[in-house]
Amino acid sequence: MSWARARVRLDEMDVGEKLVLLLDEPRALRDIPIAAEAAGYVANEATAVGDSWRLLIEV
Repeated sequence: MSWARARVRLDEMDVGEKLVLLLDEPRALRDIPIAAEAAGYVANEATAVGDSWRLLIEV
């Protein structure tokens, strides 16, 4: 999922809700948490899931 698509979903969510992203590109793993923090969200540490990463973002 791209940051743009994640941002649309996050903007529709209420405070306290969490969005789980499954990322399969190292660039997304680097860029999305930075963009989320810059937009005022809390990006938790990513965990490896096979060849992908699970990233939790809190509104």
